[in-house]
Amino acid sequence: MKLRQLLLITMSVFVCTFMKAQTVADVIINSDDHTTLEAALDAADLVTTLQGDGPFTVFAPTDDAFANLPAGTVDALLNDIPTLTSILTYHVVGATALSSDLSDGQIIATLNGKDVNVTINNDGVFINDAQVTVADITTDNGVVHVIDAVLLPPTTSSTNNVLEDLQVNLSPNPTDDFLNISVKENNNYSIELFNSNGQLMMQQTMDTNNISISMREFNQGLYLLKISTD
Repeated sequence: MKLRQLLLITMSVFVCTFMKAQTVADVIINSDDHTTLEAALDAADLVTTLQGDGPFTVFAPTDDAFANLPAGTVDALLNDIPTLTSILTYHVVGATALSSDLSDGQIIATLNGKDVNVTINNDGVFINDAQVTVADITTDNGVVHVIDAVLLPPTTSSTNNVLEDLQVNLSPNPTDDFLNISVKENNNYSIELFNSNGQLMMQQTMDTNNISISMREFNQGLYLLKISTD
């Protein structure tokens, strides 16, 4: 009888030794709704980081959230690793932040170095303009909150370099008044402004080298400006 009890205890220890911890990266990898995020993390070589000790809080946009970005955005980001990394690290906090830890008006610093803003109202919990649809997926190295939009960090130097390559200048950026757009070459451009949910907010043509658009009618937040030509 004593021998049998000892054997059971030893087997239990042996089994526990081979149990694998679940990380925030594993939650994303095993989710059918986060294939784009998984591909982006893999391209930016961040999977191993998110499998580390942490702790991490990840605001995880779904495939639908990425699909709501303007056409071609995801492919462009996958070919621009510095900008992609900047956006992805803007979704990660270097601490565990459960929903019970969040409060309305709270400002949280991300691994990107920029802050996100928490809003809690009758409609739910929002990180910037993205709504938390599934909260508190806890893991051994942190927590994942699923969100319905991609978080776009304030303008980075990498983005500015892209604008320089395209010979486009935006000023002032950020702004809550008028945004001045100037291009070196005079052409017929199409100007489209999207919010962080991918919704088209404004569209107009630009047939001169300079144009000013009013931002006064838009709510405070992050917007994506698309400039294209035939």
